[in-house]
Amino acid sequence: PMPLTSDRKKLYVSLWLMALCAQVILILVVGGLTRLTHSGLSMVNWQPLIGIIPPLNEKEWLDVFRLYQNFPQFQLVNHKMSLLEFKEIFLWEYAHRVLARSVGILFLLPWLFFWLKGWITSRFAAISFIGFVLGGLQGLLGWFMVQSGLVFRPSVSHFRLAAHFSLALFIFSFFFWLLLKQNTSLPKIKARRPLSLSLLTGSLFTFLVLQIVYGAFVAGLKAGKIYNTFPKMAHHWFPPEALALSPSWINFFENWAAIQFSHRTLAWIIIAHVISIAILWHKKFRHIRLQKPLSWLIFALATQFYLGVFTLINKVPIALASLHQLGAVFLLSTMIYFVFCYLGSTAQSSELNQEP
Repeated sequence: PMPLTSDRKKLYVSLWLMALCAQVILILVVGGLTRLTHSGLSMVNWQPLIGIIPPLNEKEWLDVFRLYQNFPQFQLVNHKMSLLEFKEIFLWEYAHRVLARSVGILFLLPWLFFWLKGWITSRFAAISFIGFVLGGLQGLLGWFMVQSGLVFRPSVSHFRLAAHFSLALFIFSFFFWLLLKQNTSLPKIKARRPLSLSLLTGSLFTFLVLQIVYGAFVAGLKAGKIYNTFPKMAHHWFPPEALALSPSWINFFENWAAIQFSHRTLAWIIIAHVISIAILWHKKFRHIRLQKPLSWLIFALATQFYLGVFTLINKVPIALASLHQLGAVFLLSTMIYFVFCYLGSTAQSSELNQEP
């Protein structure tokens, strides 16, 4: 057979990175649905290897169900649950865990092949392997999160949920950035970048990360179930009980009303940032390279904003809430693409070995 060209090798490596990004998104969606269907506490032990085998007969199902009955979610919430109903919630959590483990295989086998065949450099192999290590840490963090709902209360810590969700998005961003570097050859922008535009871009990214964390807080505390009106919160711009806890600062970490208010406010701050960036780009830095990523960013932000509002006013139905979570991934992707193009990163020809 004909030896593969450098372009063909590059294509295969890119397809691998795309598959990793897609798999992480799938895990995020299934993880979100697991939470929304209250299924996340159905598997009460963590067995990284043998845990991939589900109950195979009625006796095994009954054993797993009896184990679940020892924990707060069954005793306080689901005490009337039948075995059939338990199977439904168990299968959501099981699917989430199996998908999470399978991404390790999806990474490791092609990575070994590409490295041993010399299709990627040792440097690229080492950098990409960081994603594999982060995936292992994410598994531990997921179990750490589940444990918080197995002790006294039948729900997980919203802090641990936010950490688990944020790390998942970081892993996605890591592989997405590698994919962009692998496929996009951008000459450095010769025009000087205005300081105001650079500061706004950095500020936007910071607020977007903060908004993702607050979105997880809202999800973890089910804070979207209150104040299902927009733009006001009932008849208030600032809800009266938002500072009920003492000291005042703790409200923005524990108080449902304050957390929902923060999530709403951050949305407006992000919108103001993107409008300002668009105006600055138009007036001071009309570089053609940023036109497409800026358009995608505006589209993703508008989509996510409307999804958030519809999710809220409809009292968080599962389908809309899941789409809103997916919208966060889309918005983050467009932000990363914008930053990538703005920085003028180049795909290093040395990242792939060039011999045919």
